[in-house]
Amino acid sequence: VATRVFGLAPTDWRIHAVDSDQAPGEAAALAIDGDPNTLWHSRWNPDSPPHPHFIAIDLGAAHDLSGFTYLPRPDAGNGTIVRYDFEVSDDGATWSSVIADGTFANVKNNPVEQVVMFSAPVRARYVKLVGRSEVNGRAWSSAAEIGVIASDE
Repeated sequence: VATRVFGLAPTDWRIHAVDSDQAPGEAAALAIDGDPNTLWHSRWNPDSPPHPHFIAIDLGAAHDLSGFTYLPRPDAGNGTIVRYDFEVSDDGATWSSVIADGTFANVKNNPVEQVVMFSAPVRARYVKLVGRSEVNGRAWSSAAEIGVIASDE
């Protein structure tokens, strides 16, 4: 038996902030473009800033959120996040942690969409995925797609 979670459509989404990216080929906007074959990657050239790395998304309006999804790059390669924080905000300036020091279990060997449900719904307009560490211990973070699950839709 397999299930698939369809989250909030990214129609009005935009990147609010990102600590670094390798634009244009691995720009932050590629993590919310609906194409699992493109990806955001934190900067790796000419230097590699250390963790944490983050990508913050403006959902365009406030929603009651019940979880999020993270699709790692399909090859489970450079930047695949293993430890993370997930934060929310009403204004994009003041952030609250929904999940602190979460782990995507076995993501290196099984690089499929990770679905994380919150213990209780939270209302927010902005979301932030913070990569705390990478599967191979390198200084990068990446995401093929990031999504949110809304309980108000």
